[in-house]
Amino acid sequence: MESLIHFGKRHKIFTAMSLRKHGPMGKITDLQTSGIQRLRRFLWGYDISHYRVVVPKEMQTANVCAVTYREGGSIVSFDGKKSESGVDGLITSDCGLFLTTYARDCLVLLGVDLKRGVIFNAHAGWLGLKNRLPTALVSSLLNYGSSLADIHLWIGPTVHWQCYEFLRKDAEKLFPGYGEFVKPHESDEEKIFLDLRGICIRQLLTAGLPMGNISYSTCCTMHNQKLFSHRGGDGSGYNMAFVVGRP
Repeated sequence: MESLIHFGKRHKIFTAMSLRKHGPMGKITDLQTSGIQRLRRFLWGYDISHYRVVVPKEMQTANVCAVTYREGGSIVSFDGKKSESGVDGLITSDCGLFLTTYARDCLVLLGVDLKRGVIFNAHAGWLGLKNRLPTALVSSLLNYGSSLADIHLWIGPTVHWQCYEFLRKDAEKLFPGYGEFVKPHESDEEKIFLDLRGICIRQLLTAGLPMGNISYSTCCTMHNQKLFSHRGGDGSGYNMAFVVGRP
C-alpha cells in the first residue's frame, strides 16, 4: 500500500530505508565493522551524524523505551545501561534525534504522533509478536501521553505468508487464537504458513489503534531483489536500516 517515503511526507517527518545497493548495515557502536561505515555513509547522504541516532538493542522482547539526546550515538538496552536487557521499541519527543532499527524479514514499525510531537519505532519477528510487542508499543505511547486517534503507524516490508513456513505444533502453541493467520501447507502436514503482518495488525487493532491509522508496505522481502532477506538466503548481519526522525 503506502511507501515509507510517502508516509513520511504525509505526516511531515523524516523517514528513510536502506536497500541492498547500500550494503548490509551494522550497529552504530560496532566501530570495527564495515557495516558501521556503510551506515554512516547512508546517514551522511541525508546530512545526519550518527551521533544523532539511537538504535534499540533488538532481542525480540516487548520492551519499549523513551529516549533523549543523551542516548544519541548509542545502542539502548531496557535499563538504559549496557546490559543484557533487550529493547525492541523506542519513543522520543526530541527534535533532531533519529531512531534507527534493523531488519531483514522481520517487521519494522515506525510512526508519529504529530499532536504530541512524538516519533517511535519498533522491531518484531515471530518471537516479538509472541511477546506482543505491537501491544506494548501502543501501551507505551499512551503512557507517554499520546491518544489512539493521534498515533499514525507504518509497517515495513516483511516476508509474505506464502513464503514463511512454520512448524504447525509451534504455531498452535505460540499463537492460540490467531487461526486466521495460520495458513495450511499443501505438501507438508507438519508445517503451516504464518502471516506475520496479519498477526501484527490484529494486535495493534486489539490495542485500540484505528485501522485507518495503520499503513503498510506490500513488498515481500524474499522476492524483492532490492531488499535483504534471511529466507531469501542472506546471511547474518545482512540487515536494512530504517530511520525516522523530526529534523
